Amino acid sequence: IKSLIQKSKIEYKKEKVIKIREKNQKVVLQTLKPNNEKNEFTCDYLFLGCGAVSTFKLIKRSLENFDKRLTLKIQKKIFFPIKFRKFRAFEEKLFNIFPVFQINLENTKFGSVYSQISNFNITLLNNFFINISNIKSRIFLLKFLKNYGYSHFLFGSEFANEFNFNEDGSANVYEKKVDLKSALSNFKGIFDKNFLNNQIRHLNIPFKRGKLIGSHFGAAFPMRESKKNFFDSDLYGRISNFKKISIIDSSIFPKLPAKPPTLTIMANSLRIVDKVFKNKFFHSLNLIFSIKDIKLILIVIY
Repeated sequence: IKSLIQKSKIEYKKEKVIKIREKNQKVVLQTLKPNNEKNEFTCDYLFLGCGAVSTFKLIKRSLENFDKRLTLKIQKKIFFPIKFRKFRAFEEKLFNIFPVFQINLENTKFGSVYSQISNFNITLLNNFFINISNIKSRIFLLKFLKNYGYSHFLFGSEFANEFNFNEDGSANVYEKKVDLKSALSNFKGIFDKNFLNNQIRHLNIPFKRGKLIGSHFGAAFPMRESKKNFFDSDLYGRISNFKKISIIDSSIFPKLPAKPPTLTIMANSLRIVDKVFKNKFFHSLNLIFSIKDIKLILIVIY
C-alpha cells in the first residue's frame, strides 16, 4: 500500500466518512477531517467494506427512509472448561497464544457450532486473573491449570442475538432465548469420553457471555439473487437504490456463520469487484481498460 501511495495509485485520506450519496452518476462522500472540518469529494464507484457495524451506522445516517426495524446479527458465545487427558508435553505450550484445536460441528437441521480450544497460557492467565500480581501465585496457577483449558463456542445465525442503534448511539439488543442444554444436545458428541480419542474432556459447565459480546457481526442487508425488500442487497452488494456503491463486508451475508468469516468476506469481495469491472458499472469507461487511469481512494474510518 505504501508503494502504491508513493506512486500515486492510491490517494490516502485519514478522514471520517459521515454520509454517502449518488449524484450525476458519481458517488459523493461527505467526510470530517481530524480537525472536524467538513470535506466532500466524488469517485466513480465506492466499495464499502468498513465492517458490519460501521457500515450499518453509515447507511443509517445517509438514508432518510432507513428502516428502524433493521438489525445486525451477532454471534452468541459461550465457554466450556476442558481437561486435557492424554495431551503430551503440554508444559511446553504455556506461551502458546494460538488455539490448540479447532472444531466444526454441523447439523443442517439445527444449525452449526464452531469452537476454538485453548490452553491456559500466560497471556490468558493475565486476562482472566488480572488481580493476581504475586509471581508465586501465578506460577502455582500455571502448574495447577497446565492440564486445563477452555473451549470457546460460537453459534451461527440460528442462535444469534440481534441489535440496532438509537439516535444517541446506544444499542438496543434483542436477545434470542436459547436453551443451551437443548441446543447442545444436538452436538452431544463433544461430551463423549471418546471425543478426539479421549485427549480432550469437555466439562458440561457452560459460561454464557454478555448479549453484545461476540466475535462477528453481520447479515443486516442480506444478499439475494432476486431482491425482495428495499434493503436487501443484490449480487453486487448494492442496497436501496444505489447503483455505484457496493458493500463488501459481512453486512450482506444472508446468514451469520458460526466459523470466522474472514476468508469468505475476502472471496466475496474479490468476486464483487471483479463483476463490477467486467460489467462496466463505472461512469468513465477508460477506468475499465487502463489501470494507470484508475484513482483509488483509501479512507481510514476511525
